Amino acid sequence: LRIKVSNILTTDQRALIERINAVHQEVSKSVSEEFQPKLVASKGDDQAQERFRKEMRERVSADFRSKLDGLLSPNQKAAFEQAAADELAASKNAKK
Repeated sequence: LRIKVSNILTTDQRALIERINAVHQEVSKSVSEEFQPKLVASKGDDQAQERFRKEMRERVSADFRSKLDGLLSPNQKAAFEQAAADELAASKNAKK
């Protein structure tokens, strides 16, 4: 599938995807490093662990979206937001 998709995308599109993936990895690593001491300190407290994991997911999402502002055009940003909303709705429906 990756090969088929790669053959469809332009060089600019492939480069944008690589930059987006790199930004996501950078944000994830940064947030993980920030929360690691909190997770270690709360070991054995399942509620605190879950709360910190939720905070981490929310922080990664917020920081990633913020960094995307500099990478995406307004149309690309709108498409991203729509896809994210669609994915969230689908995940909520799957949990029912």
